[in-house]
Amino acid sequence: MSEGLRANGSDVSVVRVADGSSSSDARVIGELVNGSATSVAATSELLNESDIAVIQHEYGIYGGVDGDEVVDIIGGLRIPSIVVAHTVLKDPTPHQRWVLEAIAAMASQVVVMSEAASQRLCLGFDVDPRKVTTIGHGATVPRRLAPPARSDGPTLLTWGLLGPGKGIERVIDVMASLRDLPVRPRYLIAGRTHPKVLAADGEAYRNARAEQARLRGVADSVSFDASYRDVSSLTALVQSSAVVVLPYDSTDQVTSGVLVDAIASGRPVVATGLSSRRRASRHRGGHRRRPRRPGCAGVSPAPAPDRAAPGRDDGRRGRAIGPTDGVADRGERLSGSGTPPSR
Repeated sequence: MSEGLRANGSDVSVVRVADGSSSSDARVIGELVNGSATSVAATSELLNESDIAVIQHEYGIYGGVDGDEVVDIIGGLRIPSIVVAHTVLKDPTPHQRWVLEAIAAMASQVVVMSEAASQRLCLGFDVDPRKVTTIGHGATVPRRLAPPARSDGPTLLTWGLLGPGKGIERVIDVMASLRDLPVRPRYLIAGRTHPKVLAADGEAYRNARAEQARLRGVADSVSFDASYRDVSSLTALVQSSAVVVLPYDSTDQVTSGVLVDAIASGRPVVATGLSSRRRASRHRGGHRRRPRRPGCAGVSPAPAPDRAAPGRDDGRRGRAIGPTDGVADRGERLSGSGTPPSR
């Protein structure tokens, strides 16, 4: 979003959540250290130097129980704020409900990225529906939709922050049922381990999945890549795949940036039947799968990579998704000013 705002002429600065890595981005003017009351207060003051604060909310980002330190950050603001709610839980705990309702009460506006999220928020939480705006998830649309790479066989791709609940186990089990195909597919899991998972359990989840692949006899067909990728390199990776697989365990998710990026890149998608995906899969060529126990998922992805023609039909469908600069346009209009400096 910051790229889109900058492209529209806004002066954008960023306060990032410290994750143990350094940033060379000149736009980063400070870091939030979770668990530090001093850092929480300093973050509010950095945000107060701007005209508008845009707060990305996800329960797993911030410190405290259910990320409740974000309540203090927004409570310390003296400027208007826009909260972008990435997760609206269907069955939140009482404390999770309190966190979202508290930040919605303090925010000037709340943005969700799907109609399912809007309905769930307005009907299931004590929020002012007049504050809630839906802006569909944007994506970087490639200038040219390339066909999948033709190497030793088709690549199934899952990417994003790694951790329990991603459903990687299910796909690894499926890979065992595909060993007898004339051309064996390869399954690539790209992405770093989620910072909170890493802090709590290290690389236990990743290591367990690698061991699962070994025990299932598919270690030569399943690989992990934890490299950091910028937008251009990630786009190239997605376009090198034949199928994107999003096998999340939960059906509770109401938006998925990975899904949107996959469709924008013109790739067939096999995904759990989540609320955010029903419209996309119905109109843009995706295929949904009900989450099942691992032994019940032994089916080949459809459409088959060779029949998907991602360079043509799927590519045109992908371009129906709003680009990131269009999302920035709507964000600026929501803020009530043409080019507000934003943090």
